[in-house]
Parts: sequence; C-alpha cells; structure tokens
Amino acid sequence: MRRAPYNDTLDGGVFENAISDQQRNVVVERPILGQSLVLPEYINDTDSCGTFGQIAQVGTTEYITRLGTLRGRGPKVCVKQMRSAFQNSYVAVQANCDVRSQLFLHSGVKVKINQGRTFEQMVNGDVQMIDVPVNDNTPPDANLTFSFLQYLLVFAHETLLCESFESEKGTVAKFIGAQSQLNVFRDELNVHQDLQYLTTGRYEIGNESLTGYSWEGPYRGIHLESTNSHFVLTALLY
Repeated sequence: MRRAPYNDTLDGGVFENAISDQQRNVVVERPILGQSLVLPEYINDTDSCGTFGQIAQVGTTEYITRLGTLRGRGPKVCVKQMRSAFQNSYVAVQANCDVRSQLFLHSGVKVKINQGRTFEQMVNGDVQMIDVPVNDNTPPDANLTFSFLQYLLVFAHETLLCESFESEKGTVAKFIGAQSQLNVFRDELNVHQDLQYLTTGRYEIGNESLTGYSWEGPYRGIHLESTNSHFVLTALLY
C-alpha cells in the first residue's frame, strides 16, 4: 500500500480537537480573464475614466470534510500472529479506496470514450464545477489512446486551467490506469517506436517505460502509474 498511486493525490491531515464532526474547505479557483491574451485590446489612458472593461470570472468551490468509518468484517485471523499486520493493511486499503471514489464522484469533469462522437460530446463538465455526472448511460466502447490522452492534457491546461504536480523532473500530469491500459499505450505505434529508440540508445527512461509497472519518465509531461484493481478510475489528476 505504500506504493498505491492514489496515496499522494491528496494531502492528508487531522481534525482539530473540539471543533466539529465536519469541516468546510473553501478553494479559490484560478480566475478566467474577460480579455484575450492573444489579441488584447487597449484603450488610451486618457479615455479610461468612467470606462469599464470585461468582467473576469472568479469563484470559489466549497468542500465539506466529514469523519467516516467503513463498516465491515474481515476474514477470521489468528489474533496473536496476524492482528497487527492485518490491521495496518486494512486501514491503508480503506483510505486508498475512499480517495479513489471521492475523486470520481466529486470531480468537475468526466470523459467517456465512445466511437463516432466528438470530443465535446464525450466530455461533461467545466471549470469551477463539482459533482458532475457522466453524460449518459451509454457504456464506453473504445480504447483510450495516448494521442487522446495528450489532447485531454492540453484541454486540462488551456481550458480547465489545471495546475500540474511538482516533481524532481519538473511539472508533470499524472495518469492512473490499469496495467492493461498502460500496455495499450506501450503498443501504440508512435509511442512504441519512440520507446524502442530510447531503449536502443541505452537511455534508462526507455527501459523503465517498457518494463516497469510505473511509467516514470515523464513521457511527454505525463507520469503514468498502474494499479492492480480490476476496475479503476481512469483520469488525469492534478
């Protein structure tokens, strides 16, 4: 559980004593300017008195944190031999699955890949939104490709104004998927050829990307992490 990819997506913490059984967390969103930064329009300072410009969009999102307990019964174990190891592992699993479900349920943007649909039809949600549902009940029927993941990364940066993770190798985006999904990325034509060249040139990143469960890299600014869950939330995490 120390290597579970969800453990470092959210910062941990404790509830302060004698406050409440729930806490309010207000997050200030990044502002969206009402002006074009590609072709800005300026007016003379002498004409600016009494003139109003476009209004920037600035908002906050409030999250409620509550104390909760996952109730259940585990298998019968020998208390004297296994209690300590089982207890610590159970707590780690409980925290990991809670983070994963909260990210999926309360995320503001959800993407479901279907054949014959445009990007706008597959995406539901926008900036400064939470608890966005999946667009419809149609099950996904196409594989996630690395080229689509790159396009989604540009959408997250340019449209959603998402911030990246800080790492020793610079700012990166994080992707968490099943091992089978990472193999799809490795087998994709343009990615496979690039990694083959890196491995042939004795670059360490090439060997790690082809053989490791975790795709370190980062390859094109994306850190790829695998999970051993059969069903997994597939998302860009910031």
